[in-house]
Amino acid sequence: MSVAERLGLKIGSRNIKLPSNGIFGGPQEVTVRPFVTIDEKFIAGIDEYTGEKSIQNLAKNVVTNAPLNIDDLLDADILFITMIAKCLTYSDIVQTQYLCGQCGTANDKTVNLFDFETKLLQDRSFTTILPKSGLEITYEILTIGKKNKIETEMNQKYQLMNKTVDLSELEVRQLASAITGIKKDGEEVEVTLDEKFEVINTLLTKADMEKWADDMMEQDVNPVFDYEDICSNCGTLNKNRLAMTIDFFFTGISKVQSLPLEDF
Repeated sequence: MSVAERLGLKIGSRNIKLPSNGIFGGPQEVTVRPFVTIDEKFIAGIDEYTGEKSIQNLAKNVVTNAPLNIDDLLDADILFITMIAKCLTYSDIVQTQYLCGQCGTANDKTVNLFDFETKLLQDRSFTTILPKSGLEITYEILTIGKKNKIETEMNQKYQLMNKTVDLSELEVRQLASAITGIKKDGEEVEVTLDEKFEVINTLLTKADMEKWADDMMEQDVNPVFDYEDICSNCGTLNKNRLAMTIDFFFTGISKVQSLPLEDF
């Protein structure tokens, strides 16, 4: 009999569906426990430079029903797991703040994080048609494992040149790596990875990139909470969204900013 059983102690947990929906070989559902003392010591050592990798490891620790392979998950999965663990540990209530779109007054709103919408990915591959270039681009959603592989390859390449990888260049390389097909006038065009990188950097206009970004937002599965609230100053009805990002982990359960729904 374990010490927990002998002491009659049982840590509460919660079953959640993961945004990646098992599409990349990971689990569809996991059981999450709250943070315990050993986790709090680990959290105390996390900073903004090592935060992403450290939070991934923390997510592995708080999932209790099966070993978690981070490579098969999305960033949204990690955000959701750690958000639930924080709720179970501290509180599922968070104070958010928004600026009224009419008068600019800062308004406070209390949100229950367990009310967040769990958005589930429906496929791994999507298509967008770009308005200026006329290109039809098919792209896949990159898992953490694929993103890490691209970052490692770029770091190794740049180390040989005694250079540091620029984050914006890394993002473009990841975007290029996500492209699985390009069509022009309905005909498939064969392009290498370097050529995909060139297409994004030198051949696509702002209008093309904005359309692509808008389409990718449609597949975004990061946890969000949409709400309406009446401004305390002018009585205007505001429609807002509180979206989870990695920054939420560092703000703690305190006041976090909501943005107008139209910004998404």
